Amino acid sequence: MSYLKHGNVVADAHHLAPSFADELPIVHGPRDQIREYFQAAQRYLSHRGVILKRVDPMEAVRLNRANEASWWRQVPILDAEDFPPVADELVAFIGYDRRGDPVTAMSVRYFNLAGTTLKSEMESLRLFYGDRSELARRGVVCSISAPAAERITGKVAYMGGFWVHPKARGQGLSFVVPRIARFTSLGMWGVAYDVTLTGHNFYSRQKVVDQYDFEAIEPHYCYMINGRVQWEGSLVWSSRQSLEHSMPKHLSELDQKL
Repeated sequence: MSYLKHGNVVADAHHLAPSFADELPIVHGPRDQIREYFQAAQRYLSHRGVILKRVDPMEAVRLNRANEASWWRQVPILDAEDFPPVADELVAFIGYDRRGDPVTAMSVRYFNLAGTTLKSEMESLRLFYGDRSELARRGVVCSISAPAAERITGKVAYMGGFWVHPKARGQGLSFVVPRIARFTSLGMWGVAYDVTLTGHNFYSRQKVVDQYDFEAIEPHYCYMINGRVQWEGSLVWSSRQSLEHSMPKHLSELDQKL
């Protein structure tokens, strides 16, 4: 896989480098509908002067560190420095404006939870750190009581880290970028579930479900370091069936905005 890396040629790359749709192997799901959505999303972003590209996950780390004023540090699940990925299990997207400046980002990571559950992987810290979970355990405790966490198993994608630069806010990027990540998980890995964790202050619970079209949101999880709460909130999730069922609606909504 040849990823786009940041540098002096990024502005030229806005026109010359392949878009995200050209960089993703779509081998699962309703493939034609996923490709159709990606093509429409590409046009939607282009009309707003943004081209979205798949990048090396370490480039997303660099961007995250450079924009801490407007983008909180990524959770370890999506941070290639804290939890180095193997092969194509972590997909990172960055959107660039016409000057080549990064203006939006999103990531999604694949987990094979066959024989285990989301609850077990979170509470063991394996979901956050993989093989490094024992090293990270000193002083770190995670608990989750959301009922779905005990049922979610098999092929699972965790999505998150959505960011929009302050100068690009209000352009409707949140309408497509998170959905691109979600349909990537369906098309690349054929996931049974996609999940994310949200804080208590991230909109209202119902708005998370409505705006991002998840199937359900359930409290509660808590991640603590040395007895101090670092993150807490709710588990948000959708099943494969829900994702596939939503495709025609999302295509129709996107067509109306083009």
